[in-house]
Amino acid sequence: MNNEILGRLKKLQRNRSDTNAFANYDEFLPWSDSVSPLLEFDDVIHERFIFWTNHVKSAHRSGREHHDALGEAIGLVNQAITKLELQPQARQSKDKKISEQLKYPNKVTLKWLHHNVHWTLWAWLLGLLISAFTFGVFVADTPIYKSLKSNFSGTNIERKLTHKESKSSDINLQNSLEYLSQYSGTGNIIYEGYNLSSYSGLEETLKTVNSQRIEYPMRAVDITVVQQFLDSGNLKMAYFTASQLKKKQINLAKIRR
Repeated sequence: MNNEILGRLKKLQRNRSDTNAFANYDEFLPWSDSVSPLLEFDDVIHERFIFWTNHVKSAHRSGREHHDALGEAIGLVNQAITKLELQPQARQSKDKKISEQLKYPNKVTLKWLHHNVHWTLWAWLLGLLISAFTFGVFVADTPIYKSLKSNFSGTNIERKLTHKESKSSDINLQNSLEYLSQYSGTGNIIYEGYNLSSYSGLEETLKTVNSQRIEYPMRAVDITVVQQFLDSGNLKMAYFTASQLKKKQINLAKIRR
């Protein structure tokens, strides 16, 4: 397309220093009409050409000298021809460079990434990893994360205790001695001084567990779990684990009979 424009402009080209480039004004008009659409590939040259041709027309109508304006218009055509002659080579070089950049290997390897990925991208990725690690360290130290972690751990303990209770209920009488031998330990749950009024039934359950512990001793670790929940203020889990101990004591009583 540019080659066609270049060829037509060369046919319309005039010598700027030639004072007789046009025999008369009527010869200038069709020349300017033919050149104007050919210059639309460059907005700056096109707008300047229209300005100077309008200046020639205005000067002719008023009877003023218009030789300088005519020379400017001719000069713009010559500039456009020069620009088009240089443009294909520059565009071809640019297109070749882009084509080379767009060549991707059949398989992306670390070696290819090392040689083809700009160092700024590696720096950006490294910064992203450092930011993510720093953010993780910051979040891990927040009260919200600690609270969520504590609740999650409590849920896991609750599930384990529930599973343990399910296994206890299925113990066969033939294994009762082995089951009873697993239980040992002394000491009761210490709850004096704690405000348990906010959780109904908790204090009564703790009293029951402590009162039956002498006759049906439980493993010390079970008592420790309840005590830890009480000390941390997690009354919900303290009530749950104490209730599980109470149920185990009932099951043990059944086995002893």
